[in-house]
Amino acid sequence: MGDQASLFVDDPRHIDSPGIELRREAEVERIEVESANSYRLELENVSDAIRALLLGRDDALGQARAIEALYRSAEVGAAARIDSWWWWCSAEASSLPA
Repeated sequence: MGDQASLFVDDPRHIDSPGIELRREAEVERIEVESANSYRLELENVSDAIRALLLGRDDALGQARAIEALYRSAEVGAAARIDSWWWWCSAEASSLPA
């Protein structure tokens, strides 16, 4: 929501009162959400993640690139860019097949 608004959930772990509040300055809008068993939803989420339905290969590669960039940034003391797969593998670029 950036600096324009925020989202608020009263009790995100137990969802006793399902719903989301959209807060913009002095205005609060309540967004109703269907009640559900939070433990079942959590189990379904983990199951989807295990079966790679939730996050796929591209997400895993993106996370690996971000972690590598953090390490490189810490080593050199400056921001590291994550432009593409080629950047991430730049050290091994000479060993890649043509």
